[in-house]
Amino acid sequence: MESDVYDHLDLDGKPFDRSDYALVSTGIDWGQHYNHVVTMGVHKDNHRVDLIGLRRVRTVTDVEHLNQDINEVMEEIRKYNPDIILPDNGYSGNNNLILLKEFGAKKVFSVIVKSATSSGDIVAHFSESNHTVTIDKVMQNMLMLSNMRRGDIHFWHPVDADEKLFVEHWSNAIIRTEEQEVKGTTQLKYTKHYIRKGDD
Repeated sequence: MESDVYDHLDLDGKPFDRSDYALVSTGIDWGQHYNHVVTMGVHKDNHRVDLIGLRRVRTVTDVEHLNQDINEVMEEIRKYNPDIILPDNGYSGNNNLILLKEFGAKKVFSVIVKSATSSGDIVAHFSESNHTVTIDKVMQNMLMLSNMRRGDIHFWHPVDADEKLFVEHWSNAIIRTEEQEVKGTTQLKYTKHYIRKGDD
């Protein structure tokens, strides 16, 4: 996993805005202790896909600092003005509603994960009526891992703490294939499962 990132450090420093990018997307993973914001862009000139932003924001649990975490997340989003914002539907609470109000229904789609067992569906299913996108987590993670392994995603140098955390989180993602005999036949059924050995 490390080489998939460290062999493709093609950006001279972390981009500060989206000025070089034709399309930008931001994904948010709300967590019990930390929220992670990941921003990617398609370069205007060479259509290269770059990781352009990473931010880790501590989840606020006390009333005194209420909304501090969502405000930090929105600050990161505004920096890159993404074309689409994809927050996880997990620990979000009211955060996704705040994003929807701030950035608009045409940009914000809450991510619903079908399950940790794959159905083999590689398509992300968008619903404009309820501002959601439903994904097969296994397949989407396999696509991202495959893209990184092929060198289709590019990263900045020098490597910083955020990139090291990115590598660590991807190293914790495990996709396992299990085989099972179909009842009453001699055929085998193969199922892919997503598991993790730590924060992902």
